[in-house]
Amino acid sequence: MSVLLVVLGPALIALALWDIFHTMVLPRTLVSRFRLTQLFYRITWPLASWLARRIPPGRIRDSLLASYGPLSLIALISWWATVLIVGFACLGYGVESMQGVPRGFFQELYLSGTTFFTLGLGDEKPQTAITRVITFLEAGIGFGTLAIVIGYLPVLYQAFARRELNIVLLASRAGYPSTAAGLLTRLGRHPDESRLLAALSTYEQWCAEVMENHSSYPMLAHYRSQHERQSWLASLTMLLDTCAVLQVGFENHPEWHGAVEDQAELTFAMGCRAVVKLTTLIQPPAREGYPDRLQPARLAYLARVLSGSGLELRHDPESVSRLNELRQLYEPQVFSIARHLLLDIPPFVVESEMFESTTPESAVRDAEET
Repeated sequence: MSVLLVVLGPALIALALWDIFHTMVLPRTLVSRFRLTQLFYRITWPLASWLARRIPPGRIRDSLLASYGPLSLIALISWWATVLIVGFACLGYGVESMQGVPRGFFQELYLSGTTFFTLGLGDEKPQTAITRVITFLEAGIGFGTLAIVIGYLPVLYQAFARRELNIVLLASRAGYPSTAAGLLTRLGRHPDESRLLAALSTYEQWCAEVMENHSSYPMLAHYRSQHERQSWLASLTMLLDTCAVLQVGFENHPEWHGAVEDQAELTFAMGCRAVVKLTTLIQPPAREGYPDRLQPARLAYLARVLSGSGLELRHDPESVSRLNELRQLYEPQVFSIARHLLLDIPPFVVESEMFESTTPESAVRDAEET
């Protein structure tokens, strides 16, 4: 039993430190079959989502889901600390048992906890030279771990703030809720190729930032936007919808068929890559059937709305087939993430004049509603 604890203790310590390093310090995604962070979210999120599904849609449910992200970060730090404390307790108990000076495991756990948080109470002391070394190492690791985690909290919230800034900017350009029709009608007022290229390039960079930040800090996926009817997934889906429509093209804007379509393809590729990678990292349940977001009647209505802004969408059979093929590249993953995180997916177009949703009056009205 002592040998088992001596092996188990360092294993838990190494697992926790490895997970902290790859979650908070290393700026890349760790490909691993088992991580404490993954285990934590696989346990806690199903419980939170199970409770949320049993609450009627409204402010209480939204508050619960919005609170999960920040609370999960605090709980994750506590989870790391608990694993480290238990690991050092197992190591100390096993070593003292092998040297013939054992004490109760809960006493050892208490000593480990006071050492990790550097309380220095002195009512429990290590009894051998080896356990003194272990206690010294635990105090240093505990202090260093808490300092690293606290030091990286501003980095995490800066990434969240940058994500939200672009979501708000997209909403001001694409209406509430943000849709491809809303963004395209706004772009249709100013068909200047340079402005459209600059916008698509900016959105490509935002998709890359979302992928990298959510890969490095998986808890960000659970952080809800500060405004209703907005989310990082909805904005990402809206951008993919817009780029898919731009790749199909418009009959009355031949100047968009070159560089604009190329940039739309690049932005679309980055958005698809982000969706696929985040689907793998978030690991939602198996994909099931999902609704058709662009049925023929909805596509015809989208064409009419765009036509009202001077954009004649190509909707011949070949173009419709092309659009459906592009949608298949991201919609299954988007719906899978949305179901897992309880997020809403925007339609291509809503039953209203989308170009009116971005006027100053409507912006004030939407802000008052949210």
